Amino acid sequence: MESCYAVEKELEKLLSKFSYIDKHTANSLQELLTYVDGVKRELIEGQLFSFQRILDNGVVTVRDASI
Repeated sequence: MESCYAVEKELEKLLSKFSYIDKHTANSLQELLTYVDGVKRELIEGQLFSFQRILDNGVVTVRDASI
């Protein structure tokens, strides 16, 4: 019977470790997703900014050509 208690105790330790790993992994993945979303947003904003610059330059060029 004593060996059953020892096994149960070791099993609880193991489950506790896996629970910690699960929480840690979930937190790490959430941080990674947040980071990737930020990079994605920066890329989109950068592309929109570049596109806006192209449009602005095009308008100036057309305006200069019409003068």
